[in-house]
Amino acid sequence: MIGLSDTLLPAIAPGSCGLLVSVRSAAEAAAALAGGSDVIDVKEPSAGPLGAPSAQTVCAISKRIGNRLPLTAAGGELVDAVSPPEFREPDLAAARGVAIVKFGLARAAKTDWRSQYARLMAVASAHRPLPVLAAYADHQAANAPPPAEALSATAQAGSSWLVLDTWDKSPGAKALLECLERDELERLLRTAQCAGVHVVVAGRLDASAVARVAELLVKVGGGGLVGVRGAACHGGRTGTIDEAAVRQLAKTIRSHAARPPFPLRGVLTDS
Repeated sequence: MIGLSDTLLPAIAPGSCGLLVSVRSAAEAAAALAGGSDVIDVKEPSAGPLGAPSAQTVCAISKRIGNRLPLTAAGGELVDAVSPPEFREPDLAAARGVAIVKFGLARAAKTDWRSQYARLMAVASAHRPLPVLAAYADHQAANAPPPAEALSATAQAGSSWLVLDTWDKSPGAKALLECLERDELERLLRTAQCAGVHVVVAGRLDASAVARVAELLVKVGGGGLVGVRGAACHGGRTGTIDEAAVRQLAKTIRSHAARPPFPLRGVLTDS
């Protein structure tokens, strides 16, 4: 079974939550770091909800951040992922310091996505980074399996992380809290907690939604991360990360969490 201690992510404090900021360049990563982000996520927002960045971008960001923060990356959609033999040394895996690579489930509803994910996990048992599923709250529009099924597959595969996001990033599209009722989100988070799965909650979250999600993550006691891109940018999702915006979001999250998500930040638990 692959747990937190088997990845480059530090152990997250129970009952806490942190901030994950998605960036597209080393300069943006530096701004997110300075603003107080707890995790740096690398993606290319112009290439979709989980647009995979180039290896050069990941390596430049890894070099800029070093081991000061955990690093994750988007890998695109699972249906487009390479076969397990090729996954052993993909560009993203070669980038120093990447803890997990996120794969979305768009267009996977009528495929054997569980078996495909299990194959990637089998490879990851010996080769980092860890592949993590990204479930879409607007799963019907994405032709994806419901989040509850993604959570079940995550637990069954022995992974400790799941991403909950939205697929449709177009102007006017529904945000996560418009796709899921609060009670429904709380049930999902509690189920994840019982399964030993930490959740990154994202999906067009504005500052108000960040506060509500942080409060809920702390309430369920299982820990987790609030993921943002647009709310941390000047000019929206395709704009540029703004250090002041990140700082305000981090302050909002810490007003709800009694402790930081990574008490030993900078100490990687891969022993």
